[in-house]
Formats: sequence, structure tokens, C-alpha cells
Amino acid sequence: MAYEGTTGQEKRIKELLDKRVSYSAIGRILGVHRLTVSSFVKEKLQIS
Repeated sequence: MAYEGTTGQEKRIKELLDKRVSYSAIGRILGVHRLTVSSFVKEKLQIS
């Protein structure tokens, strides 16, 4: 799936979410806190 107009990290988060990877696991993979992932998803992707 292609995501235009996104940074590499944003694209990676979207790809991982498509694979049903948890916020905690995404945070570990990217080296950020799970709440950072959650905030990004809510603000940028508008997913609750």
C-alpha cells in the first residue's frame, strides 16, 4: 500500500498498523514510547 506525502517513519507506522502490530511493539521497533505512537495515530491518522 502506498502512502503519499508522508515521512519514512509515518509510512513505517502505517505499514505496521496494517499488519496489526501493537502500539507498544511499534514503539519498540522505532525507538519511541507507545504513547508517542498512539498520539501520532490519533492526530495524523485520525484513528481512535
